[in-house]
Amino acid sequence: MASNKENSDGTDVSTEEIDDRTNKGKSPTERPWQEDKGVPESLLYAYENSLWTDVTLECTAENGDVQFIKAHKMILASRNTVFEAMLFGPAADKGDIIQISTFSYELMDLLLKYLYSEKTHITESTARPMFEMAYFYQVPALINLCSQYIQSIFRDDSVCGILELALLYDNVGLRNAACDYIDQNAITVIETDGFLQVSEMCLEYILRGDTFHVAEKTILRRAIEWAKKNEIKDGLNKDRNLDKNKKNPSDISVKHFKSTLGNAFQYIRLGAMSVGEFSECVESTLSAEEIKDILKFPKNCSTKEFHPHRLPKKETLEFKNGKTTWSSCQKSSSRNSGLFSSSSESMYEITVRKSLIICKGITFSEISVLVDILGERFGSMQTTKAVDPNLDFTVKMNIKIARTRLNYSFITTIQDLSAYDLEFDSPICLRASEDPYKVVVKMELQPTPLNITFTTNQCGVGSAEIENAKVEWNNQFSILHKILFSNTSNRVSKGKERKKMDDDGK
Repeated sequence: MASNKENSDGTDVSTEEIDDRTNKGKSPTERPWQEDKGVPESLLYAYENSLWTDVTLECTAENGDVQFIKAHKMILASRNTVFEAMLFGPAADKGDIIQISTFSYELMDLLLKYLYSEKTHITESTARPMFEMAYFYQVPALINLCSQYIQSIFRDDSVCGILELALLYDNVGLRNAACDYIDQNAITVIETDGFLQVSEMCLEYILRGDTFHVAEKTILRRAIEWAKKNEIKDGLNKDRNLDKNKKNPSDISVKHFKSTLGNAFQYIRLGAMSVGEFSECVESTLSAEEIKDILKFPKNCSTKEFHPHRLPKKETLEFKNGKTTWSSCQKSSSRNSGLFSSSSESMYEITVRKSLIICKGITFSEISVLVDILGERFGSMQTTKAVDPNLDFTVKMNIKIARTRLNYSFITTIQDLSAYDLEFDSPICLRASEDPYKVVVKMELQPTPLNITFTTNQCGVGSAEIENAKVEWNNQFSILHKILFSNTSNRVSKGKERKKMDDDGK
């Protein structure tokens, strides 16, 4: 028996009549649109088809036309705190139409589609404005999506502007990714027009980096060009009736170089340049008085960042070539017996000279294998040597670095080990210390009656070094080929970021 509901006038209406109204205009065989959709898809369908809407957003399209977006108060407020305040807060707009002037119709449409469905389509042209819009409307998940997309489209000419954006919104992930790209491509990034377009704050942040690895004379030259551009833009340089639209005019001098650069000036390592390099950069662009003032700066400067040479972001410490061997059978004093061992340990000492360096991974030496098959005949030892390039053994490797949390093990074969590039899941932070970090590398195989001799291509004793670290080893079976390091930029001062590095290194 059909159930009944009431009409607005109090009369009864049957469920059959309700079904007729809902599916009006549909063929008897047409399925309701809700059947094959989940909740996000159904909400998006209702938005895109303006079903049962109760609020209208008035926006201006990119072409200047006024456009209207019909939406649902309950959905917007339940998905976003800004819309909740806008629609139901103490200062809520009580009208049916709400004017949106901050962002275009096209961007608002993308935002609402994301709020309804948690899906969006980001392009290179929309990524940055969507990033800003996500911050304005406080949508963390959309911020992360935009940040990830922006990181995938870094280019030399745009990455400085992206760093500026990250600094403006204090987005640490995007900031660090942009800095890594800038540091690893410093030689080309510094020559782009995008570098000259950054603010004083962003310029300071870039130049502060110890890992902004480019010749200091190039940095000074481009800093002077940046100052020229900004003096003209700000109207500080009135020489020769300059055209403000003219880019980097080479026939003018910089009137206020130090003051135009502001705090960024102190991060130019003048001490890293020769007198000739300095003169080449400044003789035709800075006044004699400005040059004299600059040359006083090293004597008065107390910053530790001033004198050191800049460092590459990534450095590889490579061990010396040579030959070392280890045998699983060590002969005893008895001529008919030997002492078998299933493991070998190699030890290395890393001394960090200055600041902080990050150990990111290691690679192993090529290893060749020689097998002696041992047997006894008439009380004497019979030996047959077998050399097979395809001969292989399974080994368990363990790497430890004392005073850090690193204790990493894995199982592989000898042949695979030679091509194994081990990158640690979390980089290991090593601080400057007179007490070296001890690295122990253990190779373990199952006990076997075979005398297996392993030979590597590395010296059994020696040392190797990079700018901020030195590794030493002595009289051993040397199995490491390279250690992969990353230098820290020291851009963020010693507070929160250094604490995080300490926590990571525990």
